[in-house]
Amino acid sequence: MSLPEVLIVLAIVATITGIAVPQMLAGLQGYRTRSAGRQVAAVIRSARLAAVTTNRNILVRFNCPGPRQYRFVEFTGNAAIDNAADRCSAPYPDADPANLPNNDGPPAYLPETMSFGAVQDLRIGTTGLITPLTGGMPALIQVTDGAITRQITVSAAGRVQVQ
Repeated sequence: MSLPEVLIVLAIVATITGIAVPQMLAGLQGYRTRSAGRQVAAVIRSARLAAVTTNRNILVRFNCPGPRQYRFVEFTGNAAIDNAADRCSAPYPDADPANLPNNDGPPAYLPETMSFGAVQDLRIGTTGLITPLTGGMPALIQVTDGAITRQITVSAAGRVQVQ
């Protein structure tokens, strides 16, 4: 192979790489946001299962206690417990089953590059029906990395879809 042939091959490889790498990065970015959306949806479904099986109302709270954090917590009906500033920081698993709350889920975190866009905290009743604490139905939760946003739509009947 002569030097001009090698240079032509290298130019072709560089051109293909220059086109393919950004496409691969965009695909990876889309995969990460879809994955984060699916994880949020899984926590909502787990919370619904917990509400129905334990016959307790459950709240799904976002950006709680801080950005990118979410978890489901038992709604006790006691304002001192339910509205406490450290409510989302309760230990998991419950160290004292004799006192409420007893049905909090583990804390969950979005990846470092992700954040929540629009969110609506959710209340899940003992029959599995879901109502947002603010706003109307369907409830909408957004997961974003700044460039790509995935929306999680939650119906009153408990259907959770990631779009």
